[in-house]
Amino acid sequence: AKKMVERAIAIISTQKDKSKLPDAYFELSDYYDYNVQDQLPKKIKLVEQAVAGFQQTKNKERQGYCLKVLADLYGDPSKVLQTLALSLEAYKSINYTQLQGVYTIYGSVYYEQGNYKQSLNYELLALKSAESCNDTSMNLCQIYNTIGIILTRLDEKEKAIDYFKIA
Repeated sequence: AKKMVERAIAIISTQKDKSKLPDAYFELSDYYDYNVQDQLPKKIKLVEQAVAGFQQTKNKERQGYCLKVLADLYGDPSKVLQTLALSLEAYKSINYTQLQGVYTIYGSVYYEQGNYKQSLNYELLALKSAESCNDTSMNLCQIYNTIGIILTRLDEKEKAIDYFKIA
């Protein structure tokens, strides 16, 4: 399948209409494991190419999604925050409301930095976003659980228990 995607990229690259090229780059990135150190740079490069392509085709929803994925791949917190801001900007430009994934990554960055109050603020935004679009996926469970963990760190154990029960 990877060879077929690579072949599709080669074919699309020679065509006048390259509107499907960003999708192909993003698809190819799935064949690289972010947990394998020597594969991560290739995965990042492919997602960056997808972002650039979606920017050219003005597909803001896919651009926002790929930027969110890219932010999750970067290790440098400042680069993650910068990329998340671009994702949020792309999404908000089309009034996209399912922003819980972006807010969750923001929350993770601040949690890792020990800024639990800021982390909690973003996780609460993620919860609000998830609830507003009736998200019933495991993502919602993860958000509740993460809020419980953060509240435990903030020594608000009684509140944390409520979130853990909901999770």
